[in-house]
Amino acid sequence: MFQADSPCAIEEDNGDRERGIDDGDASEFDSQQACRFYLLSGEVLHFDNDGLSSLADARLRIADALVISPERVNLVNGASTSAEHCGDVCFEQHRDICVYILPDPVEKYVAEISGVELFADLASRRELHLGSRRLNALPDNIGQLQSLCELQLCENSLTCLPVSFGYLASLRTCSLLHNSLVELPNSFGQLVALQQLTLAYNQLVELPETFGSLSSLRILHLYHNQLGALPESFGQLSTLQQLRLESNSLEILPDSFGEIKSLRELRLGENRIGVLPDNFGNLTALQMLYLSSNTLRELPDSFGHMSALRKLSLGDNRLRQLPESFGFLAALQELSLSQNCLEVLPETFGQLRALQVLELYQNMLRALPDSFGHLISLRILYLGANELPALPDNFCQLVALRTLSINANNL
Repeated sequence: MFQADSPCAIEEDNGDRERGIDDGDASEFDSQQACRFYLLSGEVLHFDNDGLSSLADARLRIADALVISPERVNLVNGASTSAEHCGDVCFEQHRDICVYILPDPVEKYVAEISGVELFADLASRRELHLGSRRLNALPDNIGQLQSLCELQLCENSLTCLPVSFGYLASLRTCSLLHNSLVELPNSFGQLVALQQLTLAYNQLVELPETFGSLSSLRILHLYHNQLGALPESFGQLSTLQQLRLESNSLEILPDSFGEIKSLRELRLGENRIGVLPDNFGNLTALQMLYLSSNTLRELPDSFGHMSALRKLSLGDNRLRQLPESFGFLAALQELSLSQNCLEVLPETFGQLRALQVLELYQNMLRALPDSFGHLISLRILYLGANELPALPDNFCQLVALRTLSINANNL
């Protein structure tokens, strides 16, 4: 980390920008020479400078230590202290190098659109609304806004977040909807107060392993990204109640996924999921589950353990059969199994006594189980485009039925 011989202000606000050392001189840089890096005030900077390979390397290390972008680090010949004396530099042994920290232009812009003179004036703000402001970056020091509870950044052009973003210790609600984010910093997992997070409509391909440390998260929207997998730590989101992951590129869920036992609503449609973890049925608090438009061929035996499930969408998959435990979904009211490859239904299917809406069109059903007539709450039934030669004798017991579609069968 950055240290100075005595406390100082890091930022140097110079009226005339000093001419920096050209990275072209980097080829002559000798890491064995004794170099002293210091601010204009004379205060020495201490950072990890072992094995420095070039001036560009020095800039990167200083920027990393100060948690700022490298573009703000300007290195100047130590023999000159003013702009007019700074020409091209030929470095000699035991040289001194002055480090200028240039002002962050994003800080100035954020302060302006927030109605304050200086970025530091936002330190006591609890809410900050910066949506639709054409931002392509955030201030390096945004993590200094320690009082911030709500941050709205939707509909900008952000491609990444600064490391200090994870230092927003009070942040509870954050929206980054409709940006161009491709990754999140590892520090993101330090947002332990975060309860509601929207990252939908970005270009995220992965999440950091630290993501599972968001211990207060209740609502998470990640739909319309490019996620191919979730970190194993994802199952540590023990307070998560609503999760939207539809329209990604997920092929599999981590084994830890079944540990998110507080989950009530889960949307995983329009992915490439071919198999669910064996412990998926441990999501016993789940009330709404959307898994349509995936590549599922079967469901785990534990699936029927989700006794609180009320709405279930499994349409447009490749299911050929359902587990016997499926009939244990006693609270189920709406079920879509359309556009699959089902040939039969388990005999336990008739135990779904709370079922009101059932979609089974475009399958390969050749018969319905004898228990089908026990679906006494069924009001809407779509059975079109199957291979049914007849309906079971007890079909007339469906006394609540109001809408029936059985076209395109062999009846």
